[in-house]
This record gives sequence, structure tokens and C-alpha cells, in this order.
Amino acid sequence: VRQRIVDRFRELMLLREIALRERDRRLLESVYAPGAAGLARDRAEIARLRSSGRRLDGLRLPVKVFDAYRPGNGSWVVIARVARSPARLVTGSGRQVRATRASAALYRCNLVRRDGSWRILGLVPS
Repeated sequence: VRQRIVDRFRELMLLREIALRERDRRLLESVYAPGAAGLARDRAEIARLRSSGRRLDGLRLPVKVFDAYRPGNGSWVVIARVARSPARLVTGSGRQVRATRASAALYRCNLVRRDGSWRILGLVPS
């Protein structure tokens, strides 16, 4: 069960990466549980990108999972290093506006079961 949770978390981060790169707000609904703070934050980032006509070319969100455990309330907690690769902020025609820097942080991620699938409820820097 633990390995399935870890695999699902990696899948969720890949879906989030694609949603941000492709500016797809609807895809975020398969990543986050309703009401998750990260959902609002990522939607706002996508809205800014869309309204400016820009996109993040080359964005990647690599993940290294350190631990996953059940705190006893039916949810799972995943402790992971989530990185954000350098990317190019580009216009619709592909002209670079600026480069974004790489970053990484350790996160405590709460996963809950919603609509038959595990989703992220919280993604908090640890």
C-alpha cells in the first residue's frame, strides 16, 4: 500500500507539472482535493500565465520521496523533496521573456481519498 501511495504522489506531481506547463486549470482538479490551498495558488499562476499570453517552457517538477506514513485518520503523509527546474518564461510565439531559476524544498504532503482517488490536500514546506 505504501508503494502505491508513493507512486500516486509522483503521478500527482507529474500531472501538476503538465497542468502548469500547458496552463490547464482543469487538470489540477485531478491533482488537488477540493479546497486545497495549492489548488488556488496553482490556478492563480495559470491565470497569470494565460492573461499575459506566456507559458513556462521546459518546466519540470522532479520529486524525491523520503517517507510515507498513515497518521491514523485515513489520510497519508508523504515527506518529499519537490524541485522546480529552471524554465523559460516565453511568449506565445516562443520568444523568451525571462528565465526562471531552479528551486527545491522539503514538503510535508497530505493525501486524502476523494472521488475514489488519492489527491493532495496540503503541500506544506517542512
